[in-house]
Amino acid sequence: MSDQDTKPLIIKKYVKKSVKQEEEVSRLVKLDVKGTKIMVHARENMKMTQKDLAGKINKPVSVVRDIEKGEEVERSVVEMVEKTLGVKVLGGK
Repeated sequence: MSDQDTKPLIIKKYVKKSVKQEEEVSRLVKLDVKGTKIMVHARENMKMTQKDLAGKINKPVSVVRDIEKGEEVERSVVEMVEKTLGVKVLGGK
């Protein structure tokens, strides 16, 4: 017994974020004030209502309203809006 290591063995459990959790966080975005103004201005210049834009991106009007209010929405939806309106509203990707 005298030749055994007497140091205690410490076991730590590391909880790694799952890839799915990280993807969910990165999929959600919020537009800043500048981005929302660009979006609203572009939509209005195209003579579109929120309802018209929602129809073009195949989403409910509430989603367009949420984007314009700066609420968290999925990045893919904002990218559809950018493509439809022909403007860039997200900062850096």
